[in-house]
Amino acid sequence: MLRKILTIIFLATLGGCSSNPVSTERLSDFDIQDYSTFQVSAFAQSDDVRVSPFTSELLEVELADELQALGLSLSEEAEIAFKVSLSIDEDTFRSSRFYARRGAYYPYYDPFYNDFYNDLDRSFLRVTAYSVETGKTLWTGIRPIKNVRNELRLSEEEVSKYIDSFMLELLNS
Repeated sequence: MLRKILTIIFLATLGGCSSNPVSTERLSDFDIQDYSTFQVSAFAQSDDVRVSPFTSELLEVELADELQALGLSLSEEAEIAFKVSLSIDEDTFRSSRFYARRGAYYPYYDPFYNDFYNDLDRSFLRVTAYSVETGKTLWTGIRPIKNVRNELRLSEEEVSKYIDSFMLELLNS
């Protein structure tokens, strides 16, 4: 009996750890295989977007490489366009929650500890595919990414991981 319970717990944990964190929406008739050319853009310049130019370029290049691996070709006169964007939810972590540390006089308020953790913003990376001809959104995927303090900076491995998760959902939808 204990073995069956442990097996169920193990399988539930394994299933939870292997799920893709990308949430998607798409038109019912959208299929990436119906298109042959594409273009990619990332992060229009504005004060609201806090992204390193190197990260922006890495995201564009990685997404273009993955789409070319699917057989699509990069073109200025594309049928489908992909836009990579970042949204920041500043209200998620900027709250008045009380964080306490364990110590001899548990719990106690530590202003440095509380301010340090409240200063993070939750960030979401979104990839949107839309028709160049009609401007109509065809597919969108969003996933949470690491929290941003001043500016989003991602390594090549992180960019590859994020783009791979989007491509997996793009092919499955």
